[in-house]
Amino acid sequence: MKRRVKGKFSKSGNRSKELSADPERPSNDKSTGWFYSIVPHKVATGGISPLVPLLAIKSGGTPSDVGVISAVGSISSMIGGLFWAVS
Repeated sequence: MKRRVKGKFSKSGNRSKELSADPERPSNDKSTGWFYSIVPHKVATGGISPLVPLLAIKSGGTPSDVGVISAVGSISSMIGGLFWAVS
């Protein structure tokens, strides 16, 4: 929400300038601080995710086994996300 504040003339000749800050929201809002806790998790899973199929194939797995491992990982991630969001 943008609001206009009357002030001095700007370089463009416009008499008002726009502020993007919401007057109802405090400037030191820390409600998004939880986002930074996800960064280490994403770094770890991003580095490990290519290794899991390689380990499965090196252990004698077939491409269908890699698909099953990937599907189980995705489903468990979705279910875990539901429980994490509720708690």
